[in-house]
Amino acid sequence: MLELALGNAAVALRSEYQKHSDAQRACAGKVSVAEAALAGFRTKLTVDQFIAVPEIVDVDAQIQALDKQIAGAQGVAQTLAKPLFKKLFAPVFNLDEFRALAASKLAQDHRHPRRSYRAQ
Repeated sequence: MLELALGNAAVALRSEYQKHSDAQRACAGKVSVAEAALAGFRTKLTVDQFIAVPEIVDVDAQIQALDKQIAGAQGVAQTLAKPLFKKLFAPVFNLDEFRALAASKLAQDHRHPRRSYRAQ
């Protein structure tokens, strides 16, 4: 309508309308840039949902603590990935034969104590 109006008042209104229109376009551009910048942070949240997310005051300290936990978990994973202890095989002794021999020797010594002392 302002385009069809004539006179100084219409020109002034047209100029003021144009200023407001330019300001609206500039603000809309700023909003678009801000929303695009937030796109990587807000993932699937809408802008209103993202704004409603509570602020975390000590976020840097929490991130550092989580980084330490992750590094510790990676260290554990590396330790667990190492091969297990090598198996050692101990020699097997047949003690039954030793016991039988010792028992027979002791039995002989009890039967003939003088012989065993003379032999020493």
